[in-house]
Amino acid sequence: MDIFDQYLFDEIVESYIQPDLTFEDYEEIYQRFLNLEHIPEVKPYLLSMRFLGLGTEAEPEEVLSELRTYFNSGDVNLCGLYYDMLLYKNRNDKEAAEKLSEFENEGYSDNYLKEHSHLNYEEVRDDEYDEEDECGYTITCGNCGCEFDISEEENSQDSVICPSCKTVIYLDDIEEDDNEDYDYDDEENDDYGNIEFKKIEFESNGITGIHFTSRDVDYLRAEVFFEPIEKPCHISVRSKIVDFNDPVSDIIEDDINLEDGDYSFCTTGWGNDTFDGYSAGWLKWVIEINGYDTYSREFRIYDGKIQEPKLHIDNIKLFASKTTGAREEDMDYCTTNFKGKTLEHIYFMAIMENEPGLDMYVKFSIKVIYLENDSVAFDECFMQPLNHDTYACWKSVGYPIPDYWDKGLYKYIVKIGDSNEYEGNFTIY
Repeated sequence: MDIFDQYLFDEIVESYIQPDLTFEDYEEIYQRFLNLEHIPEVKPYLLSMRFLGLGTEAEPEEVLSELRTYFNSGDVNLCGLYYDMLLYKNRNDKEAAEKLSEFENEGYSDNYLKEHSHLNYEEVRDDEYDEEDECGYTITCGNCGCEFDISEEENSQDSVICPSCKTVIYLDDIEEDDNEDYDYDDEENDDYGNIEFKKIEFESNGITGIHFTSRDVDYLRAEVFFEPIEKPCHISVRSKIVDFNDPVSDIIEDDINLEDGDYSFCTTGWGNDTFDGYSAGWLKWVIEINGYDTYSREFRIYDGKIQEPKLHIDNIKLFASKTTGAREEDMDYCTTNFKGKTLEHIYFMAIMENEPGLDMYVKFSIKVIYLENDSVAFDECFMQPLNHDTYACWKSVGYPIPDYWDKGLYKYIVKIGDSNEYEGNFTIY
């Protein structure tokens, strides 16, 4: 690591280890770490932020899978981080605790997972796994996978808060059994479907994504994506919008029937007709499915209204990446030919001829036509914040799983604000 990189790295780490950071703080730190991704010391921090959902989409299973590939590397920090994450999900994993203790002796620290590190949980380390000390009930957070105990008194309440990710978990519909884990696939629940969650996005007045302007939103709704279901089923959905765990909305209830092959559903919208239901800032939409799985995602409201500036798109570059967001390493592989078996989302990077000159919010529209039968595959519109000197930005369309695109030739049309319509083609093979 050269002197300049070392200076930047130390500065970012110092920011990261500070307490009480907001999601926006973490978002900035995550982007700064990405700029130093070529430095090996940065990797544990990026993986930790992806695991916990700090400043980026939470991908706990993907991160654990990636860390397993480093078992033979001898890297103390990456191997220690793996067992620390396992203990984050299950504090009573004795084998993981023993392994973590070994890596701690070799230099692993709690810098990466911060207050979530098992190294900070003295009460459950070494020989203190006493079953007689367990609380009345164990809860698994559907958002981050963390297991934690609650007392009899807490179990009598309407909800509890996950101590790790701060998700609100409603207890009303959770069934408890003193002798064995409750089986949600038993005969009396056959008409309720289990879904394999992928992500949450939001929509209002034709604008999709996680960024919205306050004066353009009347009612906002959440769309939940998951692996395509194999047979028709019914799900019961309850959700609520919160601001740092303080409720913003009432509980929103939806009973939804899903058909074979469905991969998403939408909640009822929340807001009002006067376009003043949402204040500027970060909010979180918490969604509970069938009374036992809880998921959430944050979205941001900007104070203002979408504008229509005169811009000119000079070029569009395409690259493939994940549903959950564009990965830095994928941006270097721009192409117009995509392998359908592994393809999830196609990202459209618009390079503009002129900079906006002012900070503003604009519409970023993508229309994709499947030329094999002239059908519209996607017709999406997003809100895109632009700084006064922005010259490139990107959005994506696609599916939450690979191998879902139809093979063949496509045409795309991209427009930003009042820009020219930029057209091009790509192929899925």
